[in-house]
Amino acid sequence: AVACVGLAFTGGASMTTMTSIFTVYQSDLPTWVRGRASSVVMLVVWLGASVGSVGWGVLGSRVGLESTLLVAAGTNFVVALLATKLLPIGDASPSDLTPVHWAMPQLKFEPSPSDGPVMVSIEWQINPERAEEFAGAMTALGRLRRRDGAIEWRLFHDLEQPGRMVESFIVATWGEHERQHHRTIAEDAAIEAPARAMLIAGDPVVSHLLAQSPPHKPQS
Repeated sequence: AVACVGLAFTGGASMTTMTSIFTVYQSDLPTWVRGRASSVVMLVVWLGASVGSVGWGVLGSRVGLESTLLVAAGTNFVVALLATKLLPIGDASPSDLTPVHWAMPQLKFEPSPSDGPVMVSIEWQINPERAEEFAGAMTALGRLRRRDGAIEWRLFHDLEQPGRMVESFIVATWGEHERQHHRTIAEDAAIEAPARAMLIAGDPVVSHLLAQSPPHKPQS
């Protein structure tokens, strides 16, 4: 009877915890990535539960049910203590998920959404003495570019013009780059701010380059 009551409370606590975590997770994600991120979370949770069921079953067949439950209880206790220190929930200030849309470039001709790949080049003019500091600040910005859809990101420095840094990233198609313009949130501005603070000549200069397809050769 005691075990049944304990299992009822444990099951209720488990479901409540899972529901609370998923609710917070959903509310703390930008809308454009919410579906795919939720799919990954569900995969991790239920794959872990499936693998764990097999593992605990094997252990139970080796050492007995009572010993297995004691090991499981001790493991949960230790993991909970570690998670409290390493993965705190609710301590961090909430992220600002307000959408910030980039202005679309003024193009001489409009490519189709399937055209690509597209290279976006951004020129930054900074004090040459702060090149290493700037590169460190741009590392976080590079992660944002990849998060928003870039398949490759690099930062180059000009060997002939000290202080001229060129950031470039590749996007698979023009349509994917258009979607990038709607994936930025207000929280990202704080990540870009340290790099912008090092500019010495206006705003960065942005260029969009579309890959040139080889000319079609008629068959002989």
